[in-house]
Amino acid sequence: MANPYVVDSFEFDSKIVYDRAVKETEVIKTLTEKYDVSNGKVAYKIYKKACNERVFSTVVGYSFMNKLRATIVETGTASPLDLKPVYVPSKNVDTLVGMRGEEKYQKLYGGQKILNKKLKIAVFALIVVIAAFVIIDYKTEYSVFTYFTNYKENMENELVDKYEKWDSELTEREEAVKIKEQELGINTDGESATSESAER
Repeated sequence: MANPYVVDSFEFDSKIVYDRAVKETEVIKTLTEKYDVSNGKVAYKIYKKACNERVFSTVVGYSFMNKLRATIVETGTASPLDLKPVYVPSKNVDTLVGMRGEEKYQKLYGGQKILNKKLKIAVFALIVVIAAFVIIDYKTEYSVFTYFTNYKENMENELVDKYEKWDSELTEREEAVKIKEQELGINTDGESATSESAER
């Protein structure tokens, strides 16, 4: 019967190490899908971060690190002497896998998920605020968007226009009343011409 603990042509005799290798395979898959690891600069950033945080602890991860190293050297991004060597612990790999390895994994990719959530919330809040301003601006003639324009002058001109219109309407009405008074024979003091003649 074949050993079920095989990952990327590597056979493991421990389920703990096998599980860790599977997780490292998933991490490598995510990295290669998200980033262009054939680019020397990108490969260098991933290599440096993985070395500093000791992300990988199985032969699957070490193999990936060697591929990154080869890409970095081939593209001339850095010389082999400038590259930090991949740390391989002398202890049994089984002891390295567990909470410490999980914490590294969570630290590396958990932070990105939190950042993505916060970014989505911030974008949503910004859209809501912009929508609110647009609605306010649409319903009212003067809003925060007109603050930096000559809105004060426009408001004053509108008020002057209204007063001029009222004044002209009032003048027209006064003229109409005077004409009507003349037609009816009413003097400006309010007495009619007929009543004056009757008194005489």
